[in-house]
Amino acid sequence: MPPAVRRLARGLGMPLGSVIFAFVIGALICAATGANPFAAYAGLLCGGLGIGCTEGENPALQISNTIVFFIPLVTTGVAVALPFRAGLFNIGAEGQLLAGSVACTAIGIKFSGLPAPILLPMVLLGGMAAGALWAGIAGVLKATVGAHEVVTTIMLAHYSSHLGPRSHIPSARVHASRPCCRQTTR
Repeated sequence: MPPAVRRLARGLGMPLGSVIFAFVIGALICAATGANPFAAYAGLLCGGLGIGCTEGENPALQISNTIVFFIPLVTTGVAVALPFRAGLFNIGAEGQLLAGSVACTAIGIKFSGLPAPILLPMVLLGGMAAGALWAGIAGVLKATVGAHEVVTTIMLAHYSSHLGPRSHIPSARVHASRPCCRQTTR
């Protein structure tokens, strides 16, 4: 066997073996619980890749849903992996994702009248800027006072969960319960 093929086989052997092992264990668990492993994996292929959909599902919609859920996971993973390679631990990437998504939503709603070719880049750049600014807080704290990035990013991830609508936009129910806001009928 040529050395290049041997290196390729050695490099792919462990990941492929792990995936095959995981599928076998998953099938055994499905069979042990009384489910059909073939139906489970067919549903996985249909739902994840749009392949082999037999019950009237739209394959394009299945692929679209996969992309919608895949992109935030990948970008958040990169937001953890890239600083880790530089010796930093960005444990609070979830908070940066939330800050970016709140900014994307706010920009998308505020400027919804713009045409899509203008609005889409504006939303994406605004979300990236908001996530970067949220991460920058931990960076400034590390650079100025030496605060550890693990602690600050975890704390910022907690605070980012309060950026959503429930924190600063009163709901109609809460708003109507205030004496000054009740409507009176005469």
